[in-house]
Amino acid sequence: EEKFSKAFRASPVAITISTKREGRYLEVNDAYLRMLGYKSEEVTGRTVDELQVWADPVQREMLIQQLDHFGFVNLFEAQFKAKSDEKRTVQISAEIIQLNGQDCLLGTILDVTDTKRLEQQFRQAQKMDAVGRMAGGIAHDFNNLLAVIMGYGDLAQSKLTPDLPVWQHIGQIMRASERAAALTGQLLAF
Repeated sequence: EEKFSKAFRASPVAITISTKREGRYLEVNDAYLRMLGYKSEEVTGRTVDELQVWADPVQREMLIQQLDHFGFVNLFEAQFKAKSDEKRTVQISAEIIQLNGQDCLLGTILDVTDTKRLEQQFRQAQKMDAVGRMAGGIAHDFNNLLAVIMGYGDLAQSKLTPDLPVWQHIGQIMRASERAAALTGQLLAF
């Protein structure tokens, strides 16, 4: 018991022991208290409903159902609500234990809020990178087409004299191509 108590208290992972039926906290370690911003006396003896720990109480019911069916749960993802009302994404591993003839839950809880946030930021960065690569590819291909248009425009103007109306039309094509090339430069900068 002494070894278990020391391991329970010193664990950097949040650990709780609560009654299965009503979710009354019998023991919680410091990691759990830090995660949710409570003091021991605010939690011990109170239920999850009183503290409104589960952001969605249905998730607790689902956890209990899985425990009843499999006997244990591993990395069940849920949302907890801290004392400050901040939501924390957690992964719960739990099993049913007997204490004084009563079904209780021994749960270890990993706070994965920051990990999930970083994963989301990484996915967003990947999307932005993909958009940037696509824009760069389109700009490169468009630049190639503009080079052909401008090359043939120069060639056509060199074969004509400025007094012909078509020479001025080609000049308009050349100016539009130069503006498009500038736009392509902006797209590449983006």
